Amino acid sequence: MQNAIRHNLATGGSATITVRAGQVVVRNTGPLLDPDQVRTLTEPFAKDRYGAGHGLGLALVARIVETHHGRLDLVRNPDGGLTVSVTLPEADLVGG
Repeated sequence: MQNAIRHNLATGGSATITVRAGQVVVRNTGPLLDPDQVRTLTEPFAKDRYGAGHGLGLALVARIVETHHGRLDLVRNPDGGLTVSVTLPEADLVGG
């Protein structure tokens, strides 16, 4: 959620989090993202062709989700910003 707020550069923008059984979805408004940029967001300390970079946040999320056999989806919003969905298997939710 901190990244969703930090990277929300749109004036009057918003960031939302939705939590339901087995899934967390974080969505923010912001600048329109290049598809190539979205593909690098889970790479630690990557820089895009414009010189903009990012740190470890989504790289750590990706590794945690992978460890728990879940799924991480990053989708650029057509009007700007990003939607990040984390889905975990039910067994992991009950300690199995």
